[in-house]
Amino acid sequence: MTERTYRIKVRTNNAEIELEGDKPFVKDTFDELRSILAGKSKLVKTAKEVPKKKPGRKPKKTAKKATKGKRTDLGNVSLTELFEKKNATRKRHSILMLAFFVNKVKGKIEFRGMDLKPLYKEISMKPPKNFSYFLRKMVDEKPKLLEKGKKQGRYKITDEGVEYIYEEIPDA
Repeated sequence: MTERTYRIKVRTNNAEIELEGDKPFVKDTFDELRSILAGKSKLVKTAKEVPKKKPGRKPKKTAKKATKGKRTDLGNVSLTELFEKKNATRKRHSILMLAFFVNKVKGKIEFRGMDLKPLYKEISMKPPKNFSYFLRKMVDEKPKLLEKGKKQGRYKITDEGVEYIYEEIPDA
């Protein structure tokens, strides 16, 4: 049987007290507080069921940048031109740009890591040794730049990933 959590907020002139717990605890403690404060406070919220929080870390909050007027169209460029226009300073940037190229130019919706590795020779860069790590990390992190495909080992770039290329990766 799941335990329900209840919450009450009490606000006095310059203090706010919040009680949270099971129903008997909240009720008893509230009655004690009411007798202590002797009616000088007003009830803000009554006891209600609080949604249960899931364990885990909270995602980082990032401020969204305003979209600039015109942006260069990267959908019809070659791979070398793409890397000349955008300055991929990090390994994950280059992987994301390769995924963008495979999706927009080659027309593949889903791709494997092995589809991206040969493209590194075309741009004369050395692929990272932990290539699958970067793919998995971009699937799990926020903002979600890649997502898992329908089949195992396949990925696809999200709309957030495309926006990330245009907005976050600096122009060369």
